[in-house]
Amino acid sequence: MKKLAVLSLLVVLISNSCKKLDDYEANNVEFEKTHFSIVEEITFEVPNDDFSVIPGVFQCMDLGIFGPIDHEAFITTQNPNPYAHLTYDIRPKDIQMELTNIFDCDFDMLESVEIYVVLNGVTNSSQFVLQDPQNTSAAHNAVLVSQFQNIPSGIGNTLNMQVNQDAVLDQFIYAGTFQTYALMTFDKAFTDDFALLKTTMELDVTLINEP
Repeated sequence: MKKLAVLSLLVVLISNSCKKLDDYEANNVEFEKTHFSIVEEITFEVPNDDFSVIPGVFQCMDLGIFGPIDHEAFITTQNPNPYAHLTYDIRPKDIQMELTNIFDCDFDMLESVEIYVVLNGVTNSSQFVLQDPQNTSAAHNAVLVSQFQNIPSGIGNTLNMQVNQDAVLDQFIYAGTFQTYALMTFDKAFTDDFALLKTTMELDVTLINEP
């Protein structure tokens, strides 16, 4: 009878153990990656200094022998989300430029535009060490995030940029502040004191939620 009692106790313990294993089976399920977007808005202010010295200049005038004219701008940019350090694989998803203050000209003024994200301390494009798309962890201080070459006439006041899908922005976002650099090539003039180019960058990020 004593042996039977011990055997019965073992059966009960084994049954309970199996039940507990079943209860914790969910711990073996893989975490799904969570993607979401963060948005950064900046405005480039382009003065018309380069055009005001051209004799007889008028609004939307083709620069002809006076052009094209390159304009460079470095804009100090803040990390767009205080919790961005909890994410990784941060990539540009959608970038749009809008000409907000000149209504009788449009982005036809531009021949091309390129937008880069750059580390602080870089003051000239000649200092750029561009990110290698084949090895994004290699040392670099700048990455091309979008561009638009050969802008067609009549495109309007909104420019949907061609995004560089290979760009990874983790080190720039983690830095807290960085720079947004634009190289704009003008082939037409404007006579307003300045042109305001509102730029909205939507970034795709992945939440660090793996166990």
